[in-house]
Amino acid sequence: MKPTFLLVLALLLFAGNACLAQIQRDSIVQNNPALKVPESHFGKNIISLSPLQFLNNGNIEVDNHEGFGFAIERIILNGYAGLSCPVNFKKKNAGFYLMPVFRIYPTGQGVAKFSLGPQVIITHLEDRKPPIDSRFAGSDIVRKQIGLGLNVHCGTTIFKHLYISFEASAGKILQDSFWSAAYLTAKDGTSFINIGGSAGYRF
Repeated sequence: MKPTFLLVLALLLFAGNACLAQIQRDSIVQNNPALKVPESHFGKNIISLSPLQFLNNGNIEVDNHEGFGFAIERIILNGYAGLSCPVNFKKKNAGFYLMPVFRIYPTGQGVAKFSLGPQVIITHLEDRKPPIDSRFAGSDIVRKQIGLGLNVHCGTTIFKHLYISFEASAGKILQDSFWSAAYLTAKDGTSFINIGGSAGYRF
């Protein structure tokens, strides 16, 4: 768990610094309108890669939360919203997480900005089926889930095209193939957590 703890700590520090930078810059721009960067300076498309993600969807196997992924985002509504489609993978399990999110940017676009919005969670990956007899290990089968969550995102644009971001999601699994197969009850593994950082190209 030590690498995961260090990852979470590093991402939280980045998020704090990015939000602080946004507050400070907005304050400076408010007093000096000439320093405001025009909206046209920022591209409406973002392609990013995430080399390390913390993913927990109530999986049976413990200490199996590390993953990676990529995302594509399109900025819409004059910079006050965005449609993002992250796709993540776990290092130890075959399958994927598809997590489209509608991001709301309360203050529009800028050098450092944050957003929040609803997110759909779709998983299709191998997981360990609980054994009938506790003396034996369960077998690996495909587990499918659908859920809803809230996504919080904080990012900064560097040198016009370089984009660095941090995001975290938390939600509830609403449908699980393990429930219908009676491997688990609806009370088991109903939460979802995702924390990660990414870097990409904005154009």
